[in-house]
Amino acid sequence: MELISTSFQCNNHCIFCAQKGLSAEKFAKDENTLIQKTLEVVGRDSKIAFVGGEPTLHPGLMVAVSAAKEAGASHVLVQTNGRRLAYESFARSLKDAGVSALDISLQGSTPTMHDYHTQVSGSWAQTILGIKRARELGFTIGVSTVITRSNFRHLTEIARLAHHLGAKGFHLNLALPYGEAGKSWARVIPSAEMAGSHLEEAVNLSKNLGLSLLVLGRVFSEDTRDLFAGIGLYQPAEKGTVPFFQKKGTVPFSRPKPGLGERRGAPKTGAELQKLFPAIFTGAELPGGKPPSPVKK
Repeated sequence: MELISTSFQCNNHCIFCAQKGLSAEKFAKDENTLIQKTLEVVGRDSKIAFVGGEPTLHPGLMVAVSAAKEAGASHVLVQTNGRRLAYESFARSLKDAGVSALDISLQGSTPTMHDYHTQVSGSWAQTILGIKRARELGFTIGVSTVITRSNFRHLTEIARLAHHLGAKGFHLNLALPYGEAGKSWARVIPSAEMAGSHLEEAVNLSKNLGLSLLVLGRVFSEDTRDLFAGIGLYQPAEKGTVPFFQKKGTVPFSRPKPGLGERRGAPKTGAELQKLFPAIFTGAELPGGKPPSPVKK
């Protein structure tokens, strides 16, 4: 699948965005340039994917998709956060232009979880409505989730939600220590020890639900290749490995770049902890239990 980059422009501000700070020179900033770039890679029966940033914000997207179809593209995918799909007229225009499939990012199973990652209040509601609109119009949907310290315990919930919404595939990948995530990696990127078992549960559940899988750069079935952008770069999964960190030396999770070791603060005294977490020491939230003895100053 050929990738066509639109721009870095995006209406989300994700805490794990790896593109922050990269040069935008390779992108097509206007309609004519985007059409030109599209026609350069399109051939008969070719498969293409528009990626960003957020491609649905590009003013030339519809025309470029139509040009690709006229030039013989057999499959057109758009990688998106799904928010503009909440507007039925926009979603219908994408369909009429010739888009076949949508690779939609979903970072949480609840509004709070997803909106924390995107840093945009209400983005979960728009994305969920966008997925529903897309399914009603007959798009093929794949859902992509970036694994972070704030959602790794909920990967099975996200898988169930994706399946419930009609997604055909589920893409799981780890947040990388670049861009926004690189600036605050300690609160964004989980370790293998933290996320491993939860990822394994999500993979097994997704298989049982019949979702096509792309996990940490490994493809579980060939039909996955039409659901996600850039998948031509990925390798087939080894048979029987669920997931891939079970074998020594093949751990796909990694700590951030060398030199960025975990920072640990000095141990705190009981009095200091009491100031930080007063509710714990008052016993107000201890179900039926009596408060612990106050800490001596």
